[in-house]
Amino acid sequence: MANLIPIKYHKLSYPDGIEPKILEVAGHFDVKFINVNTPYSLHTEYSFMRRKLNSEVVSKYREICEANKNGIPML
Repeated sequence: MANLIPIKYHKLSYPDGIEPKILEVAGHFDVKFINVNTPYSLHTEYSFMRRKLNSEVVSKYREICEANKNGIPML
């Protein structure tokens, strides 16, 4: 049987009695580093906004940098 796990997303709230213990953290291609001290769910690239694609982590992967349309990652 599957369990539904509530995740804290920005400042949105759940109904009374539901307290998320996991934080949603953005991990898109412009993020330079992630620093969290709680359990988290990594929200990866959602291909919605333009990205610079020039971070130290991403720039070494030519295929990722070239897979874009007008700066929007096309994955």
